[in-house]
Amino acid sequence: MFTFADLRLFDIIDVRLADIVDIILISIVIYCFFWLFKGTRAVQMFFGVALVIAIWFFSMLFDLRGLAWLIGGLGTLGVVAIVIVFQPEIRGVLTRIGQIADVFSLKTMFFKPSGLEEITEKIVDSI
Repeated sequence: MFTFADLRLFDIIDVRLADIVDIILISIVIYCFFWLFKGTRAVQMFFGVALVIAIWFFSMLFDLRGLAWLIGGLGTLGVVAIVIVFQPEIRGVLTRIGQIADVFSLKTMFFKPSGLEEITEKIVDSI
């Protein structure tokens, strides 16, 4: 009888069911992250940042100290710059997450309805 506890990848690594579930969940999170940024300028900026990180990696690999120092200095400012540059996209992503939470009625779990929305709708309908 075969169980996941007996599964060995290339006869080297033991693979547990928790490992498989972990990989699937991480894949879903990464897919949703890319889905949220699809069609925005953020995709181009993301590839630009990835290119700078790749250049920094190769400068460290080939011991190019000047280039590594320059890109490392930019990296310190880069965190703040990313927040400023991606601010509209971050706002849009948080809005989409809020809309998804609204669909699943998660808002009612954290906020008690005050009845103001119903009154507002009745006033708008009467006007």
